[in-house]
Amino acid sequence: PPPSPSPPPPSPSPPSTITTLGDPILKQGDGTETRFVMEPGKFKRVLEQHPFNVSYSVGNPLVEHGGDWVLQVKVNINVAGAKPHTLVVKVVDPAALLPAVPVRAMPTPGMPLTTMHVEVDGKPLTAGLHTFPPVDLKVAAVGRKRSIGNGFVERVDIASSDFHMAILSAKARKFANQDVQVKCLHLDVEFLKMDRAAVRGPIPEMLGLAPLSEITRKMLSSPA
Repeated sequence: PPPSPSPPPPSPSPPSTITTLGDPILKQGDGTETRFVMEPGKFKRVLEQHPFNVSYSVGNPLVEHGGDWVLQVKVNINVAGAKPHTLVVKVVDPAALLPAVPVRAMPTPGMPLTTMHVEVDGKPLTAGLHTFPPVDLKVAAVGRKRSIGNGFVERVDIASSDFHMAILSAKARKFANQDVQVKCLHLDVEFLKMDRAAVRGPIPEMLGLAPLSEITRKMLSSPA
């Protein structure tokens, strides 16, 4: 008998981690980068997957160097039948991180962070694990050797069964001067897990997961 036809090759798996970093760039796991622009000082929705609505606010810490960094991330969480929550993560005043020595104590559970402010519904969160059903939040310093000035690289993980994102404090490594790196303190965001069939907004559109809207087209245009 003739051989059985070979099954079709499996569809390639999309890159596992999607990151927004710098001022700002969308970077996929395969190294593809997409520069986008936003109006400074205003929260703008960038990604939505029920019950999460993620917004960024950008700013320009050093006007003479150009570029806009993500300085605040807001995540609205609206679960039917449950109290809605609003998570806001923002960088501290970079001046508080200079001079770089002496280094402060690395945050442990129950301690305030050094490079970012984290609050839910207007109440500050310390390092540690926090639960706002059905969402778990983990707030922590990344490690003793990961410093930003006299503070530390810190991370907020927001996770549910089908969604996981991490917000990290970061310095601007593109500058040679270490003080300038610290003065451009900003937030990088990693999207580690999402429902690619359900996610909406500019970032999914840039990834080709949804049709490109006019709003997103404008974000991809260079400012005049």
